[in-house]
Amino acid sequence: MLNKNNTILIREEALPQPNKVNIGMNWGAITKKKFFGLLPNWEDVNLDICVAIFNEKQDMVDLIYPAKMLSSDTAVYHSGDDTTGDKTKGSGNTDNETITIDFSKLNPNTKQLVFFLVSANRQDFATIPYSKVRIYSGELAKAEKTFGQYNISAEKEFAGKVAMVLGKLYKEGKKWSFQTIGEGLTSEKLLSTVSVIKEKFLG
Repeated sequence: MLNKNNTILIREEALPQPNKVNIGMNWGAITKKKFFGLLPNWEDVNLDICVAIFNEKQDMVDLIYPAKMLSSDTAVYHSGDDTTGDKTKGSGNTDNETITIDFSKLNPNTKQLVFFLVSANRQDFATIPYSKVRIYSGELAKAEKTFGQYNISAEKEFAGKVAMVLGKLYKEGKKWSFQTIGEGLTSEKLLSTVSVIKEKFLG
């Protein structure tokens, strides 16, 4: 289990390579009062996992999200939009949305990829019953190696926050590492969130 500001080595040229790394996000719908004590009344939760891609000059060269699912170099792609969240307790073993990075196609000028969430329905993260990020290599249907996972579930510190910076994948020399961030933001739009990322989270 990872915590904020943990850093893990993902890929190094001198070692066996994971060709593909996936950043997966899983979350639950909000349970409201039950009808006549029987069936739960669900409130859909629509989170969008996104990634801003930066070059060595810290210029954003691409932005991947559910409405733009493939990067210009075809190395980064989105699994598709989940607009509801899980409605079965304990079903959080698969990702609702995933972004995959194929290192064999990645533009060599790419230096940082910053992953973030936007709550499309403006539901703040403190109200969402569970949410989990995991980092793993291989195909979506079959993980080869899980590098780690961390929870951002219903924390009081996220009250009123409708966007969240999850972490960043960055290159130093010949190695790629992932740093967890987990910081909630009040930004309500993609580009305003990117502006905060450029100001605070690039290094």
